[in-house]
Amino acid sequence: MHDEVEASNMMKLQAMEDTIIMLENDIEYINDIYDNHIFYDLDNLALDVQAAYTHSICPFFLGR
Repeated sequence: MHDEVEASNMMKLQAMEDTIIMLENDIEYINDIYDNHIFYDLDNLALDVQAAYTHSICPFFLGR
């Protein structure tokens, strides 16, 4: 029983670490989008950020 709990906790910890890495990558990607649009088109910036957010963060909360 103890081994099962430990294995489960390790899986949860790994999932959290993976999520942190994913969110860091998302932030970097969104910053890149912003940098590319800063003197361009704010409507497209909003759509690109929304698409990046929906693609990468929402599946996590939906239990991908």
